[in-house]
Amino acid sequence: MRWKSLRNIILILASIGLGVFLSTLLLLSLYEDEFGAAVVDQLKKNVNGELTIEDQSFTIWRSFPLVSCDLRKVEIRDQGNAPIIQAEILGLRLNLYNIIRKSLQIENVIIRNGHIKLEYDKNGSSNLEFLTENDSEEPSYFQDLELDFVRLENMTLSGKHMRDDWDLKADIEEAELNYRQNSKE
Repeated sequence: MRWKSLRNIILILASIGLGVFLSTLLLLSLYEDEFGAAVVDQLKKNVNGELTIEDQSFTIWRSFPLVSCDLRKVEIRDQGNAPIIQAEILGLRLNLYNIIRKSLQIENVIIRNGHIKLEYDKNGSSNLEFLTENDSEEPSYFQDLELDFVRLENMTLSGKHMRDDWDLKADIEEAELNYRQNSKE
């Protein structure tokens, strides 16, 4: 008798959990466009430069349990209006649990068919530093960046280091860069 009631309680709790999970998935799939627009809006607020995007798609099914936000024909320019990143596809994979909690945590980034221009000045500062340095007073939803990896596919990379005096040009068919930044120092 005890085991039957315990089993029934476990079944009820599991059913409630499954119902909440499926409801969340249904809501996310119904409001994919709104969530995609929110991700793009937050990206634009957090990039200290100019971000242009021709189109975007947002789906929970492509890379489940991560959520896919694919930005098409992306160009990121620095404060001096120089192009830094140009890509046919900039794919962001976000944690579903954190989206439900209204936090946008990017797990993976995929950059396809484009160009990255990397430059270091005489002080050793990179032109990519502006991506994480926003002067805005608004809170950053991407503040706790915990990327697992950045994948480059069919990219060209050009680089120039003024202080150490070197130039680089590379064609990258496919590369995966493991990345982990501990934001709690």
